[in-house]
Amino acid sequence: MASRIRRARDAAGNLELWVSEFGRWSGHPEYQRARAYARQALDDPAYRALYRQGTREALAARMPAGWEPTEAQIDTGLVHTDKALPFVLNAVGILNTSQAVTAYSKPSAHFQYFFTEGGTHRAFPGQGYIGLRARE
Repeated sequence: MASRIRRARDAAGNLELWVSEFGRWSGHPEYQRARAYARQALDDPAYRALYRQGTREALAARMPAGWEPTEAQIDTGLVHTDKALPFVLNAVGILNTSQAVTAYSKPSAHFQYFFTEGGTHRAFPGQGYIGLRARE
């Protein structure tokens, strides 16, 4: 993932950006708080199904047409989802800023769950989310 981001950054020119892995943030109190909150959301059967489905869709999008990820591949993908979700919920706290928007390459129902009115679990105050699709 870091090399993919690095290539995009290099192609964009001389931007003052840096890339870090999730492990750099795993000990941060706000990261841990958001991760614990996300795990509480898994008690909601509706969210648990979206969580697995969103991971399956992300994996399938990177596979050849007609291929489907195996249950073992989905389980492995859930490790990434578990580590990314705190940033979707609380980049505001993790990065110590008043507002933040997390962008992903396409809308994902298991992220949107936290930004939908009436949901049982909500993203932290000041946090936004957007799914983007690159124009071909």
